Amino acid sequence: MTETTASSRPRALRTTLLVLGGVVLLAIIALVVVTGVNSASRTDASGEYTFDTVFSELDVATDVADVDVRFADVGSTTASYVDGEARRNVTFTAEASGSTLMVRVTDDGSSWWFLPSFSSAPVLRIVLPQSLAGLDVAVSSSVGNVTLDGTFGDLVASGAVGDVSVSGSAASSDVSADVGNVTAEEFAVRGAASFEADTGDIVIVLTEVPSALSVRTDVGDQTVVLPRGSYRVEASSTLGDVTVNVDSDASSSTVFRFVGSVGNVTVTH
Repeated sequence: MTETTASSRPRALRTTLLVLGGVVLLAIIALVVVTGVNSASRTDASGEYTFDTVFSELDVATDVADVDVRFADVGSTTASYVDGEARRNVTFTAEASGSTLMVRVTDDGSSWWFLPSFSSAPVLRIVLPQSLAGLDVAVSSSVGNVTLDGTFGDLVASGAVGDVSVSGSAASSDVSADVGNVTAEEFAVRGAASFEADTGDIVIVLTEVPSALSVRTDVGDQTVVLPRGSYRVEASSTLGDVTVNVDSDASSSTVFRFVGSVGNVTVTH
């Protein structure tokens, strides 16, 4: 009969750990090598487009980039992209299609993205002349923060992973984030306004009474500051506190709805 001694068990454990450690080390080395090769072969998509055309609509879609759209005292529209250290091969395009300016930052998926970069992130900046105030804007981002500031027509802004922030004014607004916070501070909306966050907080400060307002969160808090006016407030949260300190007119046809699943809902003046 073979007898296992107490001293042989630690040796077996050490051997197992050494083997596992070697495997992990080889895997890390392989990831570093592959990432280095991909980084070396990555093309820099940084660039800038300038347009003197008058547009009535701006359509932006990005796969990997922070997006910043704002107005300034300039004579032309510029769309500029800085690649940063995205470790991805992307394509940056901006072109006029009729009365619409279409801007795209597209991930071509040609390189693996094992290791993150801790330096600068890719950024898309669009600067609009004041003469285009009131144009319709639609921005969609897969990964990255979205910031919009100015006087817009119909405004649609959505982010899959990243914060979405709007300021200024809009004829109507539809702002949403799947994973990220939604912020609308010192924001005026004349038409219908909708704000949604699946996982994230919503902070809204409105300076004008919209024709309708809908705010929804699945997991996150809602903090909303409303101007005084005639409207009916309906607020609820499945798991969270609801605090409403505004004048609500039960007979008003203008309805503001605040719905939370997990999180607090706070509505004040």
